[in-house]
Amino acid sequence: MATQTKAREKRQLLQHDGFLGRLEDIKDHYRLRSGDLPDSFDVARFTADMKEANRGVVPCWELKKCERWFGGKKEQELGMCLVYPWGGWQCWAIAGTLCGGVVQGSAAQKEGNCQMCPHYLTLMEDDPAKLKSDSLYFSTVMQHMLIGIGTINPKGVIDFQSSRKFQEFLGKDVAGKNFATPLALSPEDDAKLNEWIKDVFELYGTLSWDMLWDMFPLKDKEIPVNGRHYRLTMAPYLRRDAGSGQEKLFRVLVQVSDVSAEVRAKELAYQERVVTDTIMARVKNLGSFKDFINQSHQMLPRAEVLVKRFMEGDRSPALLEEAYRIMHTLKGTSGNFAMDSFVKTAHDSERFFGILMKISERDKAGDEVKQAIGEFKNVFNNFQSLQNEIKEAVQFMADHAGIEIEVEQGGGLAVNVNTKLLNEAMKLMNAGKTFEAMKLLQRAKEVPIKPLFQEMAAQVERIAADRGKEAVFSFKGDDITIDKDLQVDLSAVLVHMVRNAIDHGIEKPEDRIAAGKESAGYIELGAVKEEEALTVTLKDDGKGIDLEKIREKAGLPEGTPMEQIVAQIYKSGFSTLENANTTSGRGVGMDVVKTTLEEKLKGKVHLKTEQGRGTEISLHIPLKNIGKF
Repeated sequence: MATQTKAREKRQLLQHDGFLGRLEDIKDHYRLRSGDLPDSFDVARFTADMKEANRGVVPCWELKKCERWFGGKKEQELGMCLVYPWGGWQCWAIAGTLCGGVVQGSAAQKEGNCQMCPHYLTLMEDDPAKLKSDSLYFSTVMQHMLIGIGTINPKGVIDFQSSRKFQEFLGKDVAGKNFATPLALSPEDDAKLNEWIKDVFELYGTLSWDMLWDMFPLKDKEIPVNGRHYRLTMAPYLRRDAGSGQEKLFRVLVQVSDVSAEVRAKELAYQERVVTDTIMARVKNLGSFKDFINQSHQMLPRAEVLVKRFMEGDRSPALLEEAYRIMHTLKGTSGNFAMDSFVKTAHDSERFFGILMKISERDKAGDEVKQAIGEFKNVFNNFQSLQNEIKEAVQFMADHAGIEIEVEQGGGLAVNVNTKLLNEAMKLMNAGKTFEAMKLLQRAKEVPIKPLFQEMAAQVERIAADRGKEAVFSFKGDDITIDKDLQVDLSAVLVHMVRNAIDHGIEKPEDRIAAGKESAGYIELGAVKEEEALTVTLKDDGKGIDLEKIREKAGLPEGTPMEQIVAQIYKSGFSTLENANTTSGRGVGMDVVKTTLEEKLKGKVHLKTEQGRGTEISLHIPLKNIGKF
């Protein structure tokens, strides 16, 4: 009786939502037996899961060949996987497959409770310890499951989605659409893709899949869709013809992979390469670069004067010749310093002056010249563009190599640079050690932190006097250096922290005496720099943070955890001061601190407080990307 019930449940399962047809396709192709459903399979649970998530048999194919499976069968084949609702799956084709479904159920289930694809066991075979870690085990599984899979029919239409990721990538309503539509391709690529799909269904069998895949027009391309980048992989979905008994191409199986992180990494690597090449070109020829900047400061204004004189009626050939020579000289010189845009703009201006010179020679009456003068607006725009690029080139060297080039009153240039550091970097560059040279030049951007601490000391004195309070300020760790850009961000953050320490922490002298403290409050600022991070700490011996007052002000219920109460401090607009003064009470101080640290500097803010004893705020700033080229 139990056996009959089990068989009936299996038949009901196979008839659910067209599942029987899919299973019969697989059985026909792989000659599977009806008994292949394991006895341990929970039919009721799986049926419920199918109704909820439209899961069932999902396509997959071999990514890494497994010689141990099916008698050493190596060829790549389309497979199908049966996804279990409790987090496992059973491969119904060859092993070494990558499933197109989504893991369901609790990740706490151990591998013994689900039919694990042998491919994953093979992957981890060399390190059995990995299998003992449930978190790592399921993390690996989930990583492999994050793919999007669907099928395309002979008309190029998406007719079956088997992966939620497929819909997430291309849209939930992609079924029934031409495959090229959600990809938003150019008209040319759109036509090529549809032509390829047509050719595949016509030529498969005559040509091997490998040959057809080599003809795929979007192979290895990153396709941008809604701010993300995707790469396509195709595989044949075969079906046995009932009449001839031969396998024919039934559908094209498409895998959509999100490669946005890879594309972004390539872009960043390219940008860093451009920055490095630019620095090397200018540092290796620093004297010539200085001469070029000086030359530009003199020649560009002169060229602008010449153009104005020409427009005012001076048709002297010498005037145009001089303007032409200026552009020609600047174009040639700038080519040595990785200034491609400058070269192009100078070339366009040079070419225009050359044409104008020829017109002037043959057009004595000046009619053609008058017509050409209408183009001088573009030349003036070019002058402005060139001057802006010179400023950017100078700023670039200050930002990335710590080399400051300043125009002096007499028209000359002053170059501020750590000569010893620059010479060491040059030696490294000449030895082919570019990375080491860049790290060394990065140090040239660093400035002492002491002036920043001294600035905070002045802030404490001024704000305390304004509030009628007394405060003694001290600092330590002021002998370290930090990146110049970080100094700017840190200055803005510390100002807010110092104001809060005085406004909310340090008490009035009479209140401190009544509490058994010295009349003057104590504020200490410290910094510790390690290889990977900078920690800046500000602490005071004031009254501490009244967490109960914050809870009431925020409207939180009694018993709210301290961490949740403290979190209110960082919310924009939140303040416990009844009346705003010139610097505090508007609820923007700690909001700025947290936003700057976490969003811009990728750091963390830690706060410790004890009522009646004081508060300590620590800023932990990773240095990995600070000042990075």
